[in-house]
Formats: sequence, C-alpha cells, structure tokens
Amino acid sequence: MHIDPVCAMIEKRRDAYGQIHYERSHFPLKEKYGCRLQGTTDVCFTVLDVLGYLDEIPVCTGYEVDGEVTTQFPVTAKLEKAKPVLTTLPGWKSDIRGIKNYEELPENCRKYIEFIEEQIGYPITLVSNGPARDDIIYRKSPLKK
Repeated sequence: MHIDPVCAMIEKRRDAYGQIHYERSHFPLKEKYGCRLQGTTDVCFTVLDVLGYLDEIPVCTGYEVDGEVTTQFPVTAKLEKAKPVLTTLPGWKSDIRGIKNYEELPENCRKYIEFIEEQIGYPITLVSNGPARDDIIYRKSPLKK
C-alpha cells in the first residue's frame, strides 16, 4: 500500500497515549469497506487532533488499478497494483484539543469530518480530539436515521 510523506510525518507525532493510525482518515474507502463487513451503525473518528498542523490534507477518494479508477476498496489480488487517487482538503492550522462542541471546531475541520462521512456513507457520531478519555465530541449526523 502506498504510504506518502504526510502519513510518515503523522506517524512521528505519536505521544505517550499510544499509536496514531492516520490511515483510517487518509483512506476512507478502506473504512467504508470495513463498515460494510462489520455491520457498523456509527463511526468514531479518532486522532483528529494530530492533523491540526497540516496546511492541506490528502484524502484517498479512489484507486487506480490497471488504468481504471474505482471508488471501491480493491480486492487483495489487485491491492498491490492499486494507486490512491487523492483529493486535497484544506487544513485548519489550529489545536482542537479541549473543544467539546462540534460547532466550535474550525470550519475546515468540520468540513473534513463531513467529507469523510460522505465518502464512507456511515454516520460519524463521535469525534476524538485528544489523547484523554474525555476528549470526545458527540455529534449529530445527518446520516443517522
């Protein structure tokens, strides 16, 4: 799987609370596949706070395999040849730790969450914005029925 410099930088931003798995937000099509397989009803978006220093955030919105673009996560046999098709979203360049209300997040941060939610097709109802247990924002999703 293709790992770009942004992923490498974020991996270096681990803290004492555990590892950061940026791939979850960077490759939403993989998450969509996982949600379908597991019968997911709601999604918790984790480690959003580590993205706050980025000017732009590349998000995988498709895969190119043998010259064709698909929005489905490639099957294992084709995964080695798959190249991510990226959509770049603006960053928010601020620390979001300590924010408790979704509406108080920077606009670009909210747009990023909503974009990922649209891509995976499942409601994001919890947003983790820091390493502590209570660094959670509860969110109402338009996808929640």
